[in-house]
Amino acid sequence: MKYILKKKIKKSSRGLTFSFDSDGTLFDIGNHYVVDIKNQSIIILPSTDKDSKVVSKKRVGCKDKALFDIRNKRTLTAFEGCDYLEIIVYKEAIKVIGHKDNVINAKDKFTSEDQVEVCFDKNYILKAAGDNNVLINGLSFSDASDYQVDISKNDKDIIAHAIESSKIPMKIVSIFSGAGLFDYSFMTEGFNIVFALEKDKDACETYRHNIGPIVNQDIRKFDTSKVPKADILIGSPPCTAHSRERCNYWRQEPDKHKDYTLIDEYIRFVKNLDVKLFVIENVPGFFTHKSNSILSRIKQKLSEYFLDYGIINDAEMGGFQIRKRAIIIGSKYFKVKLPAPLIKDSRNFKTVGEALADISSCMPNQKDYSHSSPLVKERMKHVPPGGNIKDIPEYLRTKATHSNAYKRLHLSKPCITLTNYRKPITIHPTENRIISVREAAALSGLPNNYRFYGSLNSKQMQVGNGVPIALGKSIAKTIKNSIIRFNQKLAPLYT
Repeated sequence: MKYILKKKIKKSSRGLTFSFDSDGTLFDIGNHYVVDIKNQSIIILPSTDKDSKVVSKKRVGCKDKALFDIRNKRTLTAFEGCDYLEIIVYKEAIKVIGHKDNVINAKDKFTSEDQVEVCFDKNYILKAAGDNNVLINGLSFSDASDYQVDISKNDKDIIAHAIESSKIPMKIVSIFSGAGLFDYSFMTEGFNIVFALEKDKDACETYRHNIGPIVNQDIRKFDTSKVPKADILIGSPPCTAHSRERCNYWRQEPDKHKDYTLIDEYIRFVKNLDVKLFVIENVPGFFTHKSNSILSRIKQKLSEYFLDYGIINDAEMGGFQIRKRAIIIGSKYFKVKLPAPLIKDSRNFKTVGEALADISSCMPNQKDYSHSSPLVKERMKHVPPGGNIKDIPEYLRTKATHSNAYKRLHLSKPCITLTNYRKPITIHPTENRIISVREAAALSGLPNNYRFYGSLNSKQMQVGNGVPIALGKSIAKTIKNSIIRFNQKLAPLYT
């Protein structure tokens, strides 16, 4: 990589002190940082003491220069046996190399192969920025790809502890957790759910039996100081305020719905927990009509995060449903892009028949389905595979006009969007009945041992409100891969 300047300085027993002209770099002068050495490791921590061990500024003539003044005596542990230090300043990284006196050549040419390198790269320094001192602005993770610095094998022990401290652990706090479908997707990708919060009692019972502990409480009344430390927050705020069907049903605008302000509770958790990364999942209406003010609020109130957002289709991610969901991913240190479709040709989408192939009557929740009246069953008889209410003779029809009303699933086609599938009456592909909770769960991508608890209506709602597994896993995978790359960027070849 091309450097902006290099200079040599004598090693001092007082610490590491040097200055440089910050023009052409991303180092804002006057911001404060601490470089500390622990157990022969170099770690950059948020500065709490502005009077010592800080990066500040130095006045030279009429111009300010960036000044690194690191006064910890243990700073030079990495440079034992060296006489001079070479400072190389890149656009977004500073490398410090130690040399012995007899290999220093004229005009700052350093030729020793026996050298020690320590790199303060962009990611360390970004972590060091205080709440009001943002050092580097507007950079995505990929912008640092040309600035990776290889450290020699002998330096592993020097910074091992620093690397461990700098990693983003795969620990998650989950809110608006529901029956745990979104959390399950992340768990299958290796994430650890350290805390979950959900208001619905039945959904909590399902969560406990399938995933683990969960707090059953209204988020509006919950104190975030009781939440354990984690760097990732995920959640699906209730979608009723943004669902076009529900808003028409209630004859009201989204911002007048009782659940509209729940997004502010999500934002409160993001800020109070100071997470490094968050994910919000909702209905596509989250981005449209008046509810697009939600996205504006998120951009404004969480402006310190890099955001990527858009609509993801479960079928395109290898799932069984044609179900689109709005996704927002925010990250403090790098931009996480939404996953690209895995299946672009709809002819290759997975089918209802594939999802239901191994369903049997002895499986959990298979007997949990709404028993229809003789009149409803008579209507069902007229609906062919893939058909809907329009196939029912007019004298038997209801006033429903939605295309999903009395929709019979087709074994060789993907499933329609399953929300509260009982109300529009989603018909089994070959039987004249509404699909069971087990079948709806299978069409969401859940394993057959994932059992639902509560009343029948509650079980149906829990499945319908959940994030399909293939869709959830696609998000979890892209986040996991981004975190792995980020952690490796912090520590190339170190661990």
